[in-house]
Amino acid sequence: MKKMMNKKTLAIFIAGAALLALPLIASAQATNKLVVQDSGQNDVFTVDDAGNVNATGKSAVGTASPATSTLTIVDETGAATRGIGAYQASSDTFAGVVDFRKMRGAYTETPTTANSLLQGDYVGAFHGWGVDTTGVWRRGATLSYYVDAPPTNGGVPIAMAFFTGSNDNGLANPKAERLTVSSNGDIKISAFAVSHVGGSAYVCVNSSGVLYTSETGCP
Repeated sequence: MKKMMNKKTLAIFIAGAALLALPLIASAQATNKLVVQDSGQNDVFTVDDAGNVNATGKSAVGTASPATSTLTIVDETGAATRGIGAYQASSDTFAGVVDFRKMRGAYTETPTTANSLLQGDYVGAFHGWGVDTTGVWRRGATLSYYVDAPPTNGGVPIAMAFFTGSNDNGLANPKAERLTVSSNGDIKISAFAVSHVGGSAYVCVNSSGVLYTSETGCP
């Protein structure tokens, strides 16, 4: 004969089922939505509701040995462990690198001729910013890489240009180009202040290593 469940037993059963469901509800409402723990149940990698990623210790991309290949993204308050680090530990001449890559059109892992760059395209840049006395971010200096000649079947001519200045309105008002190393080896030093007839001169060094001045600029 089946034993019938009375009202008291049913109430306890329902309450117990609710209690079993509570951890699932609490987990869904937790601050961290993704948690990775080590063998000691310590959080080593978390992602919260806002999408912020917090990783303790060392993080590595593309290697199984983060102890010898460390990636540091940002430490805004540390005096000695700040910035971005690319580490290399090997018995050869290689070192850590930073790559800038640029293509035209939609991104693809297998670019075609349609993704070829054009003369004047920027490939990458490093910007130095600071807050001025009005509380506005100002870009004080830039190192840019740009295509300074038409790309060919064998390569993309890229120049390095250094921009500095004392007044800047952000990206809408770039710095003045001070020093450029062109793809053919020419070195251009622009607006070099020197006393001579005609005002400021441009000091240029061509690919043969010849230093000369020009009142109209370097070619």
